[in-house]
Amino acid sequence: MAEEDVTMTVAEGSVAAEAKTDASNVVAPVTEEGDAELKEKAAAQIEFYFADANLPFDKFMWTLYTKDPDHWVPVETVASFKRMREFATRGLEWVADALRTSSFLEVDAEGKRVRRVTEVQEPKGQFERSVYA
Repeated sequence: MAEEDVTMTVAEGSVAAEAKTDASNVVAPVTEEGDAELKEKAAAQIEFYFADANLPFDKFMWTLYTKDPDHWVPVETVASFKRMREFATRGLEWVADALRTSSFLEVDAEGKRVRRVTEVQEPKGQFERSVYA
């Protein structure tokens, strides 16, 4: 979006200050349909973090996943990841609600922890497909 120039003047003097406002910082109200779409996007991102293609190879996620014997991971931690920042202003409860729509993940009753519904599948053949120089 384009930037707009705004001029502000002080009533008693001839001091004028110019300020630029960036329209991209303005958050538009979200409709229910838009909110559902955002929740779907957030859930899909967190599903990727827990996916067989990512989890066994992501050292930090694997550490979180194996830290708890029941494989619960704090929603707060996952919600703080870089690709989740766009949802941070909506709060942890919103993220937990988004995760409840997933058939791949489950959220505990308090909405504080998340885990996979199924166990991680051992990666098969990834080293045979890799090219080493």
